[in-house]
Amino acid sequence: MASLAVLARLNGASVTGSDDHGDIYLEPLLVSAGVRVYDMFAQANVSHPDVVVVSRFYDDRHPEVLAAHANDVKVISETDYLLELIGESKLHAILGSYAGPVM
Repeated sequence: MASLAVLARLNGASVTGSDDHGDIYLEPLLVSAGVRVYDMFAQANVSHPDVVVVSRFYDDRHPEVLAAHANDVKVISETDYLLELIGESKLHAILGSYAGPVM
């Protein structure tokens, strides 16, 4: 989700995000990219956005999804949002994560 937030900022969107436990590694990156980060989930965090992008880990019972639906705000999955961001561009997928030294 952090990468989507940064991509959206690079495309000129105003972006906010919420996390219930904070991420000491990603939060500085997000803030430096101009993303406003909330340290808890709350309906108040969703005040008049154009779209709410939802991680696959959350469903329609999530407080911010409920707020979006109550205010007729578009709710979209992270996958569908990525497809909207890239449009007709080519997409290069990079799988895996760094787990130790490369030999």
